[in-house]
Amino acid sequence: MPTAAESPKKQRPYPWACHHCRKWEVFPAMIPYATEIKYDSILQPISIPALAIARCQSCGEIVFSNDAQVQINAALRSRLRLLQPEEIRAERVRLGITLAELSDRLGVSEQVVSDWEEDIAIQPRVVDNLLRVYFALPEARAILVGNQVDSQVGLLVG
Repeated sequence: MPTAAESPKKQRPYPWACHHCRKWEVFPAMIPYATEIKYDSILQPISIPALAIARCQSCGEIVFSNDAQVQINAALRSRLRLLQPEEIRAERVRLGITLAELSDRLGVSEQVVSDWEEDIAIQPRVVDNLLRVYFALPEARAILVGNQVDSQVGLLVG
């Protein structure tokens, strides 16, 4: 299944009416864009040299769309070195497991994993680390078996 960034969406034709100046002057544009996004309680500076976005040619108002948010999310994940949605999906598919199986093994809902794969939510760092370990190590996959995990795994017993 293609990600939001890959799938061509039917978009209403340009020009659009500007919500600021009300003129029909909103067209596609490429602009440099910088912002800060809070991730794990820390503001992360994000800089995108060429953000594809809609902008009013009359007043300069920019119009954020889902496509712009996908680009911003990808830039944040790149800055933080998090797995991208397509990487999570590709690794899950490579292992031959379903969304339900991965969510069960991680101890989260199927919707949460789907949201990461569909770029609706950005996974926390701790989950990104867990995903990398799970995808890379058969031993981790053998231990992380959802609710069936051995209650003594990871504890010093003796």
